[in-house]
Amino acid sequence: MKLAVFDIDGVLYDGHTIFDIIQKQEKEGFIQKGTWKVIEGLLAAYKSGNISYEVAANKMLDCYVASLKSKSYREVKDYILKHIISDSHKFYPYFEKVLP
Repeated sequence: MKLAVFDIDGVLYDGHTIFDIIQKQEKEGFIQKGTWKVIEGLLAAYKSGNISYEVAANKMLDCYVASLKSKSYREVKDYILKHIISDSHKFYPYFEKVLP
């Protein structure tokens, strides 16, 4: 079995997949309203130097996980897969060359 690991955001995908997914999930009512606002605030605090990357990332993940508590693993997986397919235009063309 072979495994390839990539840093997707900015390397294979034009943007930050997790932020795009969270915004879309909130807009569509999949996660709690206000989740993105909290995450966006943490991102701004990190960018302004008020909190470290580690603190910001952990708090963002805690917030996102809390918004998914009522969802099953399968619901989340299916949603993210649909999102990746619908956002496939944001993957750089050379990405197809690394797929089997």
